[in-house]
Amino acid sequence: MRNPDRETIFRFKQFAVCNARSAMKIGTDSVSLGAWAPVDCVRTALDVGSGCGVLALMLAQRGVDNITGVEIDPEAVAESRLNAAASPWAGRIEIEEGDATEWSHRQSTPLLYDLIVSNPPYFSSELMSPEQARATARHEGTLSFVTLMMLAERHLAPGGRLALIAPTDREADIEWEATLRRLSLKRKCRLTGSVRKAAKRVMYVFTREDSAREEDTLLIINSEAYKALTKDFYLDR
Repeated sequence: MRNPDRETIFRFKQFAVCNARSAMKIGTDSVSLGAWAPVDCVRTALDVGSGCGVLALMLAQRGVDNITGVEIDPEAVAESRLNAAASPWAGRIEIEEGDATEWSHRQSTPLLYDLIVSNPPYFSSELMSPEQARATARHEGTLSFVTLMMLAERHLAPGGRLALIAPTDREADIEWEATLRRLSLKRKCRLTGSVRKAAKRVMYVFTREDSAREEDTLLIINSEAYKALTKDFYLDR
C-alpha cells in the first residue's frame, strides 16, 4: 500500500517532484523523454498518463505555455496537482482525472495540441504486479499504444507532434500502428546504459505531415551527450 506520509521527493534544478503516492517513481525514461521531446513552436501540450507530473513540469520549464495532463489514478492526480502548484509554473499546468479515452470522447470538438507526450505503460505480457496501482501504471490494460495513437490522430494540431518512449520489443507494433493512424515517423533515438549493451528503450517523434525523417540516433545514459541533454534538470550536471 502506498504511504503518503512517507514522502519521496526528487529534486531537479528548478522544481521538486513528490512521488510517494504515484504508482510509478521518477526514472530515466521520463527524464530522458522530457528533455528530448521537441518544444520548438509548441504552445500547448498534452501529457497522456501523466503520473506525478514530471513530464508536464519539464515541458513547462522548457517554455511550453499551456500543458494538460490526463491521469487515471486519483492518488497520482492529487500528487501531480500539488507538484504543479509548488512549481514556478502553477498557472500553466492543469491535471485532468480519468481514463484518457473517456476524456477524449467527452469532447464533441476535440481539443488540439502542438505536442502530445507519453511515457506509456509497458510489459503487457508480464504477470500483473501485486499492487494494482503499480500494475495499472506498468501494464497496457488502461493505456495501450493503440489508444495513444488514436488520441494523437484525434488531438494533434496541424503540424503537431507525438513524442513517446517505449521498450524496444514494441518497436514494430508501434510503428505499424502509427502508419495505420497516418502518423509519420520523424525522429527515433535508442537509449542504452552502455555501448556494449543492446538498447532497451526507444524514443520516437511522430508527425501528422509527411516530412524527411532524421537519422536515427543512439544515446548512452551518462555519456557526455546525455549529460548535455539533461543538464538543465539534474542537480549534478
